Amino acid sequence: MSDVAKTRQAPHRGGMIAARLIVVLVSLAIPLVALEIALRMFGPFLPGNYDTGPFVRRHPVLGHFHIPSHTSWVKTPRFTVRIDTNPMGFRDPRQSYEKPPGAFRILLLGDSYVEAAQVPVEQGIAQVLERKLTASLGRPIEVINGGVLGYGTAQESLLLDQEGAKLKPDLIVLFFCHCNDLANNNYRLELIDGQLSRALKPYYDLSDDDSDLVLIPPPPPDARTTLRYRVRDSSLLYNVIETGVVYKLELQNPREAFNAIDGLVEPTRGKYDARPSGEWERSWRITERVLAIVKARADSLGAPLLVAGIPEWRMLEQAYWQRDSNKRLIENGRGGPDAPVRTMTAVTDRLGIGHLDLLPPFQRQVDAGGLFRYYIEGDYHWTADGHVVAADAVAAYLAEKGLLPR
Repeated sequence: MSDVAKTRQAPHRGGMIAARLIVVLVSLAIPLVALEIALRMFGPFLPGNYDTGPFVRRHPVLGHFHIPSHTSWVKTPRFTVRIDTNPMGFRDPRQSYEKPPGAFRILLLGDSYVEAAQVPVEQGIAQVLERKLTASLGRPIEVINGGVLGYGTAQESLLLDQEGAKLKPDLIVLFFCHCNDLANNNYRLELIDGQLSRALKPYYDLSDDDSDLVLIPPPPPDARTTLRYRVRDSSLLYNVIETGVVYKLELQNPREAFNAIDGLVEPTRGKYDARPSGEWERSWRITERVLAIVKARADSLGAPLLVAGIPEWRMLEQAYWQRDSNKRLIENGRGGPDAPVRTMTAVTDRLGIGHLDLLPPFQRQVDAGGLFRYYIEGDYHWTADGHVVAADAVAAYLAEKGLLPR
């Protein structure tokens, strides 16, 4: 073959290879695009456990907060839930800060129990309580869901300043979760070896002379806009693959760890002590001073403050307290399942804050119906029935204390 003929065939072969490559890429792209469209239309229909995108993002003051006007799905073996946030970033149906004339507005502050991402929004405590109070009082009652996963009392205080005050609440209920809020409030307990370099959220700490609180702000959000982050924000299918496949292969969560790394191994060592010591005692002092800040802010808004204590599942599980080490804790009078409740009662009494202990109403229901009717097995957040128990208890307390409009 002549050199001229070879020269003519080379571009022809190159064109054929390029055409075949395009056909292959289009063949691969068509089903991927079809899956992306189907996920947007029908939700998480694919098998497996995954989410279709993060619904929280780094925040320069709060550490992290919900992405405003955002929709995401979470699919686990126990539940499949759609997460919608409003323009202000709350998991709540309200579309603006404006309060309707004549409405009585209650703001709920808390962590993932209040956020209620494990149940449909209408089954969460905020919506259940709103329906119950509106029906019983015969007037508009709004209950705003201000819960965010991973929050401790410090972030709830900052959220009240940043966003909550704009809602002009008439009443504020701060839920204190005995699961992890005490550890959340002291970075030395929450972070492995107390390494602040691991922190992704703000903390309060006591000053060197113990006379004041010092706010340790969160590190600045990562400004990187890598391809991975951009694809996360734009593709549901990518999130399904990342959280449902890559997560399992990497043996770590590909998301940023908005929940700080918990350095605790055995929760009864300190949290359930009748007389907390060491870092647990420091955490209670920090908690009390942060609650004083929340109360002062609530007073400035003309809104009474109530603290509602969420019982950890261990507090309700009798078998857990029959273990030798835990049983000795009770028998020796050194602590027990209600020890943190007694400590919180002393704190709220000193501050002049109302305190609702949710342990008794949950204990009655769990004794009758079993733990996993009210707490999700393996997840330990509230089921829909658990949210009803909490809402009923809050409604009864507010009525008893005269905190509702007449």
